[in-house]
Amino acid sequence: MSKEKRGLGLFLIHLALAVYFVLLGLSMVVKGFPWHSSTISAAFGGDTLGLVMGILLLVCGVFLVIRFFWNPGKVDNIIKLIVVIVWAVAAVMVFMKNGFNVIELAKDVLVIGGLLAIKD
Repeated sequence: MSKEKRGLGLFLIHLALAVYFVLLGLSMVVKGFPWHSSTISAAFGGDTLGLVMGILLLVCGVFLVIRFFWNPGKVDNIIKLIVVIVWAVAAVMVFMKNGFNVIELAKDVLVIGGLLAIKD
């Protein structure tokens, strides 16, 4: 783990997002993987775009796991920023398409907020 002092809550958010992104990335890359996110699937459900998004989420998840042992510097910050922007765009796209859903909005805000909370 990096040398900065961290709280248990931030550690759990970091761990949960790492697992979530690795599993979600795998589910979008490997067909038949029994796991998905309704926001990302609804916004990027196509084959090519879904594959690119799956790879991006998988890379972000792997970098979040790597951060437990070593700080890769600015690379993971750039990847996290890209994922935050893409996730926010996906949330808006789903909102415009399906209307207001409190549970989905709360989940999307938790993912975006968690990514923004994990800092160098």
